Amino acid sequence: MVPALRHRERRHVRAVDPGLRQGDRRGPRVSTPAFALLGAGEFETWHDDIDRALLERSNGDGSVLISPAAAAPEGESIFDTWAGKGMAHYERLGIPARVSPLRTREDAERADVVAMLDEASLVFFSGGNPWYLATILLDTPFWARLQERLHDGLAYAGCSAGVACLTEMTYDSDAQDLDQVFKPGLGYVRNTLFAPHWDIVDDWVQGARA
Repeated sequence: MVPALRHRERRHVRAVDPGLRQGDRRGPRVSTPAFALLGAGEFETWHDDIDRALLERSNGDGSVLISPAAAAPEGESIFDTWAGKGMAHYERLGIPARVSPLRTREDAERADVVAMLDEASLVFFSGGNPWYLATILLDTPFWARLQERLHDGLAYAGCSAGVACLTEMTYDSDAQDLDQVFKPGLGYVRNTLFAPHWDIVDDWVQGARA
């Protein structure tokens, strides 16, 4: 059982069947991209098996690229906290990992930042503001290369903002007015709106969880 979380903590999971076929020694050849859409509570023991399953079904060098970019607007200390949690999580599992320095749209244009996608087997986007994450990625070399790698066998895991950013419309979690919450996302997933934090859905529509 997953324990209850305090306000603003994150949890929950839904894993998508990757639809894979066996391939070469670097990993299986991927017929469709492999995704794990994790509601919240990233870098905890409850998704150890999900991490391993994604890596078994991916292509690359067996490493994880961690991106806390969605938390960048909260400041360096928060970014570093999520980066540190991610590194500690994968170190405990014996899985090599690196942290992407991606924080801004300018970073998403940098060749060295983009190149970090080339050999990784799994990219993990942790939580924060999904609209901010979408704005720094859309129509950049990083986003273009990420999509190429997904079709080449890179697995994708996202938690909270890392899930919600993928749709045509997403949430600006810093918006103060409910009328300003919904803003354009990456549009990778069509005709869908992800609500990763299902435990607070009643805050949006009373009785929705019933």
